[in-house]
Amino acid sequence: MKISPKAALHRGFTILELMVAMAITAIIVGVLVTITGTAIDTWNNSRNELRAARQAEAMINIMTRDLESLVVRSDRPQEWLSTILETPTDGGSTNAARMIFFTAATDRYDGQIGVQGQDLGGDISCVGYRLDWKDPVAAGTQEFETFVLNRHIVNPDQTFQNLLGATDDANTLDSVYTAAYGGLMDQDRNFVCENIFQFTMVFHVDVVDAGGNVVTEMVSVSPSGNGKTSLRVQHNAIKTLPAEANLENGVLTAVEISLTVLTDTAIAQLRGNNALAENSDWVSANSYSFSRLVQVPRK
Repeated sequence: MKISPKAALHRGFTILELMVAMAITAIIVGVLVTITGTAIDTWNNSRNELRAARQAEAMINIMTRDLESLVVRSDRPQEWLSTILETPTDGGSTNAARMIFFTAATDRYDGQIGVQGQDLGGDISCVGYRLDWKDPVAAGTQEFETFVLNRHIVNPDQTFQNLLGATDDANTLDSVYTAAYGGLMDQDRNFVCENIFQFTMVFHVDVVDAGGNVVTEMVSVSPSGNGKTSLRVQHNAIKTLPAEANLENGVLTAVEISLTVLTDTAIAQLRGNNALAENSDWVSANSYSFSRLVQVPRK
């Protein structure tokens, strides 16, 4: 029996041909999915790193400006800097500090320096830094809690009236500042950046050893290793807890700021389970680290 050319034109694909075509299509789709997934992962990683870098830059830059204009005077019985180990009550942060010190901040009087009616005189301000676990937009809510770094500045006129000369052996700078201005730290205008999981302050202190040589001691305020729970710079001494006699006559020369910034995805996971913060592998996989050494004026 002969098959006419017209009938041959209507012949369909064989099962084998369909199976080969489907296999080729599946391979192509699989390759496209893999490439797309890799591209999305790369984009997400780049976005997370960029966002973390911006958060770190915001914190480090503003803290650098304040520390570079740190005010310490040895001829006046005053505590000039207080750094106290303090981690947020929630969120699982393992290392942070509260820091208050005097500085010639350039953003005093909202940056209106020299403007009549705005600049009320003086050039020494007091600034306070604190890390909290909270919603940066809606206070008291828990839906979007994250680590929030706050910075509060006390203008020179109020600094002179309420803080300069107010410290002594019984009244530390942080206690005097907290009593007068501690409740203002949470104001929205004091928000600096978010997702700062932990930060360590390492102070470089020049001391004279037994041989009369000047050596630099690294003093960290942290809960690990030989870290201190507090460091205070007074008019003629540096005091720490636990105390170290060789540091008392030292001179503060620099501060190294080291911080860890978590990704937004990690913060979302922490809201449901802050025990994750205790897993060092998890923290390492979901965070970025930054540091900077800041030279400070000598007293």
